[in-house]
Amino acid sequence: MLVADVSLRMPRMMNVIEEHFWYTIYEVNHMKTNQDIMQSVLCYIEEHLDASLTLDAIAAYTGYSPYHLHKMFTAICGMPLHAYVRRRQVSKGASLLVHSDLSIAEIAFACGYLSQQAFHKAFLQLYRTTPDAFRKKKTAYVLQEPLQLHQEPNINHMHMDMEIQHWGEIQLEGYHADTRQGFHVIGKCHRKCNRYRKAYPQKTSVVYGIHDYTDADLDAEQPYFQYFAGVAVEQVRKQKLKHIILPEGTYLVFSFFADPKTSMEPFAQDIYQNWLPKSAYRLRADCCMDIVKYGEETAQGVAGIEYCIPILK
Repeated sequence: MLVADVSLRMPRMMNVIEEHFWYTIYEVNHMKTNQDIMQSVLCYIEEHLDASLTLDAIAAYTGYSPYHLHKMFTAICGMPLHAYVRRRQVSKGASLLVHSDLSIAEIAFACGYLSQQAFHKAFLQLYRTTPDAFRKKKTAYVLQEPLQLHQEPNINHMHMDMEIQHWGEIQLEGYHADTRQGFHVIGKCHRKCNRYRKAYPQKTSVVYGIHDYTDADLDAEQPYFQYFAGVAVEQVRKQKLKHIILPEGTYLVFSFFADPKTSMEPFAQDIYQNWLPKSAYRLRADCCMDIVKYGEETAQGVAGIEYCIPILK
């Protein structure tokens, strides 16, 4: 057995925000792309596996909003940040169980857990065995290796055009639903909106579809969101309907033609996985939305569609 470092026996209880940053905020904020910063986040996690690595704490390190960090990390790394942190901390614990003489309580603290019970629960969930049983086998294996990001060509797979637009404040009226009820509610909102448009003809035929993550649980494996489908109005027409305001600001607008009834997920994945990582644009923390604008459907069953993301200037 290896002799355990005395420092490992001391639980590091202080918050990550209070620790000495191995990268300064200046260095992080002056990296070129989102992918560069995500690589620094991965390195930072490795340096602080014995600390409380919360979404808010790491966001403070990067200078990102928690929303932007969650969206970028999930898109670039393929899993939510909290899931990756837990897998790395528990993997470290597995190694210490076999290669050190530390008690399980000390290992729990060395892996960022505040109690042996919390570590035991996380270990059992991921390794399907208890820390005691794992130690007795005397064979360690890593559940989650440290991720290393690799630069890839900036390919726009979905053939979208992109431009930056500045919008004034827009008032919308329409229908909303919570996707915890199932994603079928999205189509339901649009059907209601189309009936509304026929009853109240608009100057423009554009329908706005809003994915609103303002109150979403970003630590959930599949974060739910509030969905809204509606039209722009100068003044409220029906008080019973949902009314939201799209704030004035700068938006990334990706335009393409597609069947308006098709899922927007492939287009969103292309934007978040292939385009935004190579850019330095940051998402607005006060407007946690993806906005899809649907034009009039043609006889061929396609429509001009714009996928819009609010960003900081």
